[in-house]
Amino acid sequence: MKFSDDQIQQLSEVFDKKLKPIKRKLNSIEKDLKWTMLRYDTRLVHLENHFSHPPGRADN
Repeated sequence: MKFSDDQIQQLSEVFDKKLKPIKRKLNSIEKDLKWTMLRYDTRLVHLENHFSHPPGRADN
C-alpha cells in the first residue's frame, strides 16, 4: 500500500495533533519527577549530615 505525499502530510498533521497533548503531559510529569528527586536528594543530604555529625558530639 502506497500513500501519496498529501496523505502522508495529512497523517503527519493528525499524529502531531494527537501527540501534542501527550508530549505536554509527559514533559509535565518529567518536571514533577525532577523536582521530587531534588527534594529527596536535599532531604537525604540533610539526613546524612545529621547522622554523620550527631548533635552534642565534639568534632576533632
